Amino acid sequence: MGERHVNQVIYAKWMSLVHFVKQWMSPALFATLGVLIIGIIVLFVPPYIGLADNGDFFRVFSSNGMYVDQVQHTATQFGYFVKDYPIYEYFNEQHTAFFSSQSLFIQSALFLNNFFLDGIFDIRFLALLYFIFLLGAVYLLVEGITIKMKGFSGYVVALFAILIFGDTAYIAYFNSFFGEGLMLIAMLYISASLLLIYQNRYNDYWMLALFFLFQAFSSSQRNSKTLQSLSSSVCLDFSFFLLKKIKLFAFGLLPH
Repeated sequence: MGERHVNQVIYAKWMSLVHFVKQWMSPALFATLGVLIIGIIVLFVPPYIGLADNGDFFRVFSSNGMYVDQVQHTATQFGYFVKDYPIYEYFNEQHTAFFSSQSLFIQSALFLNNFFLDGIFDIRFLALLYFIFLLGAVYLLVEGITIKMKGFSGYVVALFAILIFGDTAYIAYFNSFFGEGLMLIAMLYISASLLLIYQNRYNDYWMLALFFLFQAFSSSQRNSKTLQSLSSSVCLDFSFFLLKKIKLFAFGLLPH
């Protein structure tokens, strides 16, 4: 009898928690908060989790005014995650001719970093910028998927979103100079904007601007295949607008 009473109490508490979440949080907000908690622990609470240099970092941090000394280079090259990178105080003789949309985020992170540190770049400032954009992308994507769902089905989708986008294997890229972190964010925003355009959730022009902005980020993250990526984005977006118009026409909402 005692065990049965305990089970009933646990069930009642659980249901009250579920109803509280359903009353005060949308599935999109629930997913965003879940990813927020995981991301803070992974990226900003010791021991910090990030990725080591496999040889690709040099052209990125060198083109943005940073370097590594010989001891640090030995530690980072195929070694382990290092979060601090010295900043050039004078002429950068190792400057490489490398342009990427990733540099926009790195320069923004450097600007923010300089308010707190002098001569050292803490890569967690870059992770912070990436993470803020990730939270917005998760919110919009989950909202686009669950906007017409009823009951608890939307929260099931939100839970899966937490498990997928809160995965350390993805978030760890933010604490590195790899471009995959930006690619993940761009992919989520592109998908979310198309879903929200189709769902008529927000202004189509704002969503279209969001789509092309992150498509441009995605295309210019690498120096190759930019034209092909932009062309495919135009065709894909046009197809979604065409599909939306056909849907409205089928329901008699557009004139013949």
